[in-house]
Amino acid sequence: MPQRFLITGAGSGLGRALAIAALKRGHIVVGTLLKASDVAAFEALAPGRAHAVILDLAHVASIRHSVANAQRLVGPIDTLINTAEHGLEGTYEETPLLQLREQFEVNVFGTTALTQTVLPAMRHRRRGNIVFVSTVGGVRAFAGLAAYHGTKYAIEGMADALRQEVGPLGIHVMCVEPGLQIPVVVDGPTRTDIEDYEPVLDEARVVMDEARSTADPAALAEAILEALAADAPPGRLALGTATSQLIARTRAAIEAEFDAWRDLTASVDLEPELREQVSA
Repeated sequence: MPQRFLITGAGSGLGRALAIAALKRGHIVVGTLLKASDVAAFEALAPGRAHAVILDLAHVASIRHSVANAQRLVGPIDTLINTAEHGLEGTYEETPLLQLREQFEVNVFGTTALTQTVLPAMRHRRRGNIVFVSTVGGVRAFAGLAAYHGTKYAIEGMADALRQEVGPLGIHVMCVEPGLQIPVVVDGPTRTDIEDYEPVLDEARVVMDEARSTADPAALAEAILEALAADAPPGRLALGTATSQLIARTRAAIEAEFDAWRDLTASVDLEPELREQVSA
């Protein structure tokens, strides 16, 4: 049965690939675009089933209007896929607060506002899918991308909470973690005017080469849609062997550090009798 998709960032990259893949499967797709000049080409992908709305997630006030337009075109949204994002390169110390706010405005606040706007209809109908396209950068951070990682960690944390809130209502929430894809990562983090950071960023480039996505966007899109079509879709979906291995090593390193400090960790616990006194 055809599903109604709302896909952000459908003008290019993974968002475009997802729109094409969903249309090929016979679904109805509303794609958000930044430029009105791109509307005709997008809707020509599948006349009558491909629809476009203009949306810039940096302008939160316009989101409700854009979602209303999408629902007017196709009806209630069955699946929301959040792919639109901005990338910001630079060390933590050198990131201007204004640019940091702009990064969060799109990647966190805009994405959240859009999801909140779509969610009530899903809740009332007791069904739906919400997908947040993160990256390995939502689990493992790299020097030189502090602002970007801050937004991805924020989205993944909120998605974990949202999954628990709406799961009993028939709504599934999935975070997708492919390799790093933001354009700013192509040549690694290079923005620094502080000589002290140059050796650290040189090391970061080596690891980021491993983390960078080498997958065809079309293959990523097909994998995401295949997971969504499963009887029990995953809450988190890592895409790419290198991505999966890097996430596993990151988690193993965290566990090793926790184990090394286990005695100190336990030293702050109250004795059972004192715990009873405090709770009384």
